Amino acid sequence: MKDTQICSRKDTRNNQADDLQHWHLDRRVPIALIVAMTIYGVGFVWSYATLTNRMAVVEKWIDDNRQIQSRLERLETQGEFIQRALLRIEAKIDDEKP
Repeated sequence: MKDTQICSRKDTRNNQADDLQHWHLDRRVPIALIVAMTIYGVGFVWSYATLTNRMAVVEKWIDDNRQIQSRLERLETQGEFIQRALLRIEAKIDDEKP
């Protein structure tokens, strides 16, 4: 009696292991569920790709603005030098007037 119980327990464990190795879809799963899950999966991939594209555009825009900002800083510095030079020129002209 004990031998048959031990064998049946081993057989049950082997059957469970075989069931886990061989995956199958039960007929009770509706086709609509399979289609809906597929659509959700495709939608997720599509939205991820769109988001990645948008992020690339924003990153490019930020890089472009950084370059423009550095140019603007250089122009401001040059403008300050020009303004100082003009003030010196005006001061010299004002000093030369009788």
